[in-house]
Amino acid sequence: LAAPAARAQQAEGDVAAFFRLRSEGAAAAQAGDMDTARARLDEADARNPGHPGLTLMRARLAMGEGRAADAVALVERY
Repeated sequence: LAAPAARAQQAEGDVAAFFRLRSEGAAAAQAGDMDTARARLDEADARNPGHPGLTLMRARLAMGEGRAADAVALVERY
């Protein structure tokens, strides 16, 4: 039998996971933890590729980290 946390995570659908990961990424960015923010937003993008709001959020994060070329590429994809 799977542990309760594992069952809960398995039951979480892509949409719920997307919103959770996006929220965790935004919170991490607000806290100044850019590595975690980038990881969570990348995971969210894997769940819902090309979501416009997430794409812009990732571009703002990239720009804030001084990765202008990455930010431009994301905006162009938008």
